[in-house]
Amino acid sequence: MRASRPPSRPAVERRPDAIPETSMLPLWRSIYQAFMVRSQKWGLPSNAGLVLVHIQVHPEDAEPAILAEVTHFPRQSMTFVLDLLEKRGLAIRAPHPSDRRRKRIELTAKGAALSARMLADLLAFESVALAAIPGGDLGAFKHLVECYTRALVSSAAGHGGMERN
Repeated sequence: MRASRPPSRPAVERRPDAIPETSMLPLWRSIYQAFMVRSQKWGLPSNAGLVLVHIQVHPEDAEPAILAEVTHFPRQSMTFVLDLLEKRGLAIRAPHPSDRRRKRIELTAKGAALSARMLADLLAFESVALAAIPGGDLGAFKHLVECYTRALVSSAAGHGGMERN
């Protein structure tokens, strides 16, 4: 007998009374959930998928401490993620070329292929959503979101977060 699934929720849920109409939090929650649901198709925990794709896009960050910093995961969580990626044959820890104390994370051929497919899939997923924005509004939308993002990053940096982007 198959387990019953909970009923699906609407794409944008009713706004709780504690959240003002002007808040973007319900939208970001829905966006986050949509990407998390999409990423489940790859069979990796979301943090491992994020790290795998990050290494593909930013190989210069491929050291455990740097990865922990840029993903905002605790170092012990990064150790777990890297152990998982190694166990699945997606990445290896290699010696650093100039510092014996440090390690470089290198994607295996299997890891590079998977992360490339994941990135292509996420970009295609995003493209479908962006195509729903009417006509010439995409540039204006992107500009407004960039302004919003800069303000958030600036505010977070002032409170000890997001020093490195």
